[in-house]
Amino acid sequence: MKRLFIPLFILLPALTHAQNVELKLGGGASVNSDPTSNMAYKGEKISFNYAAELAFLYNFAEDWQVGLQGTVLQLSRISDKIYNGPNGTPIGGSNKQYIYASPDATIYLVGNRKMNIGNGYLYAGVAAGYGIARNDSKTLSDNVAYKAPDGGNGYAVGAQLGYVFGLSSRFGAYIEGAFRYMDLKYDAEAPEVHPHTNLHYQIMAYPVTVGIRYRFINTRVQNDIPAFRGRGRSR
Repeated sequence: MKRLFIPLFILLPALTHAQNVELKLGGGASVNSDPTSNMAYKGEKISFNYAAELAFLYNFAEDWQVGLQGTVLQLSRISDKIYNGPNGTPIGGSNKQYIYASPDATIYLVGNRKMNIGNGYLYAGVAAGYGIARNDSKTLSDNVAYKAPDGGNGYAVGAQLGYVFGLSSRFGAYIEGAFRYMDLKYDAEAPEVHPHTNLHYQIMAYPVTVGIRYRFINTRVQNDIPAFRGRGRSR
């Protein structure tokens, strides 16, 4: 997981000297769909999971920004259904949780289009990246029926929509809703699949996050952004 976030911290020294760079830090909750393909254990109820994100975004034009974003979130569902596990052992039931990743850690390249509204700006964009699904599959709590193997990995794509409200020329508060489609492959065998094959499934997550944005401003240049508006260049 640490390797995924190294690119963000390598860029930090250079970005802090730029006038038009924003640091984004937030957290919230996420829900996800059932996994598809050969993941046998599925839940018919949503589970509210954690989500957190860190990003560096560059306002390269008046209405556009690009950057790198690291996201961590849990993937899970809840079910009353009871599956026949290995050697006939029952798995599930009683609103128990199926955890597919805790966490899934993904690095995205993001691009957003911005529009000034009120004391801030609305933005919408797309994202594409690569992630790793981690799990401590050795221990199960009382409310967990199954944990997927550790070490799934694969590509992720999606879109996001958010609003940044200006608190000052440097600080802004934001809220964002996103859609993420992930394709995860494992070296471990898929459960309850015969003949045996490696686990490989697709899943969709819908994180909603809130947090703070900080804009690095070159103090040698007068920047007249009124309370963190979307237009990031000094005039």
